[in-house]
Amino acid sequence: MNIQGTSNDIYLPCYYLNNGNLEVGTYNYSAFLKQLEEKAALAKEQGPQIGDKELSDAQLQELAEKYDPQNMTQAEYDEFIRYLQEQGVLSSAETGDLGMSRCYITPGYFEPAHITNAMSGNDIFVNTLGDVHGDAIRFAEIMTQWQGLGDAPIRQNAYQKVLAILNQMNAMRK
Repeated sequence: MNIQGTSNDIYLPCYYLNNGNLEVGTYNYSAFLKQLEEKAALAKEQGPQIGDKELSDAQLQELAEKYDPQNMTQAEYDEFIRYLQEQGVLSSAETGDLGMSRCYITPGYFEPAHITNAMSGNDIFVNTLGDVHGDAIRFAEIMTQWQGLGDAPIRQNAYQKVLAILNQMNAMRK
């Protein structure tokens, strides 16, 4: 609070994706910076926490029965990623930007993942699971190959784990 009794917090404009609709809003930039500083200090102290558990065959079979890796809705994909986090396969550091309903945009930079189609020579641009029509395997393949700005090995490793699990699930479905 300042001497006039009002908040010193800085609010900046932003866009939200709400069920596929783009909405305009604001966010508390001051709180965001404070949270970022706290997380950075904790990460520096502890180092990144990485999920180190593996799913059993029974868990994989259950997932294969519940989800079609080549035809998932965004809600199903979000639930699937949360399940992997709950089981310790992925950590919260790994799921921070793993294609779930939320999307983190670095100020001044936002570029979709893109790879070149070897057959047509055309670039494929991907931001969300919807861009590949719900094919979570294709989404994870593209995101594993994409080396965008600031992509850390943690994120790439997380997508590789997700891709391996999706491929195992798909094989069990056949």
